[in-house]
Amino acid sequence: MSELLWPHYAAPSDLAAIEAVPLEARGLPASTHDLPARAARLRPDRTALTVLPDAERWRGPLRCSFADLPAGVHRYANVLHRFGVRRGAAVALMAPNCAEIIPATLAAPLNGALAPAHLAELLRRSGARVLVTAGPELDPDVWAKLPEPAEALDVVLVLRPTAAVGDPAPLPRIDGVLIAHLADLARAEDASAFTGEPPRPGDLAATPGPVAS
Repeated sequence: MSELLWPHYAAPSDLAAIEAVPLEARGLPASTHDLPARAARLRPDRTALTVLPDAERWRGPLRCSFADLPAGVHRYANVLHRFGVRRGAAVALMAPNCAEIIPATLAAPLNGALAPAHLAELLRRSGARVLVTAGPELDPDVWAKLPEPAEALDVVLVLRPTAAVGDPAPLPRIDGVLIAHLADLARAEDASAFTGEPPRPGDLAATPGPVAS
């Protein structure tokens, strides 16, 4: 199995042998949902993710094993499912790199450097009702642009910096919009199973890409 997934390559002359094996014969994961689950079965103790909290703490990165990664994915997916996200629904993601963003990467990204009016228009065109975004601790500039785009949303799920300590400042209120820290909601979810319907192999090809930013 490992030879099929990671074929030997030493020189360009090896490409012909590698490409002679069709992708469907290489034992690839059936879907993005199956990817972390299978890695947890095959290599539970290996490090799946290494994230630096910041440049000053480069000697103490946050590490997550393949065994632990599916639990985070399930919790985040269950939070989204609880807020009505179903197959084919759009979820917008607007944040710089941090540990929390990794389980939330199955979403349509937005460029946080854009003007608030532009962000609001992209959200409207994408049809997203849920936004996963950087909080004031993680990226104050992105957070400052939230009020105008949030008018088109039902839910705003807020991310904190990697390995954040202490209690965050209270989040603002916007009429008609639920605003909460994603990690707080995820802790209450069952990590052993995904409450929704896992993606199918053909979903990626059938799903439109994110609105261009």
